[in-house]
This record gives sequence, C-alpha cells and structure tokens, in this order.
Amino acid sequence: MTIDKIGTGNNIHPTHHIRKVEKPTTVQQSDRIDISADKRERVELENIVKAAPDIRADKVAEAKANLERYMKDDKVFDEVARRVIRSLVE
Repeated sequence: MTIDKIGTGNNIHPTHHIRKVEKPTTVQQSDRIDISADKRERVELENIVKAAPDIRADKVAEAKANLERYMKDDKVFDEVARRVIRSLVE
C-alpha cells in the first residue's frame, strides 16, 4: 500500500497575516433575572411548608381525645353510625 502526498508538502502556514484583536475597553453589563414579588412570596411559603412537620402531634392528640369522648357517649355513637349508614345507602 502506498500513501501519496497531497499538496506541496508544506502544511505549515505562516502567521504574518494573523492580527490580534484588542479586548473591548468598556465593561458590558451581565445578564440578570428579575423575580416577581408573587413568585418570591410563593417560594417563601413553599419553604415554610417544607420546614413544617408533617404531623402535628397536638392536633392528633386533640382529635383522639374528642373521639374517645364521643365513643363513650352512646347517643353520639349511635347518631354517627346512623349518619354513616344513611350516607352509604343513599
């Protein structure tokens, strides 16, 4: 297999025709992003919600106490049972 030369063999190009470009003297302003007040407020609320605990123990304890109190009273228990059954039948 033979490899033939392509061109004149002088593949090195002179650099005398290259000129340097000067850097601009003025400083350009950078890009910026403006966030609306609504979006900022939404982000703040999302952060508050994320920081809040998933289960509020005080509310769970209060609901449990109310349920136990209502379960002891037969009249309340019977009324709740009637309403649940009525809602399922209708």
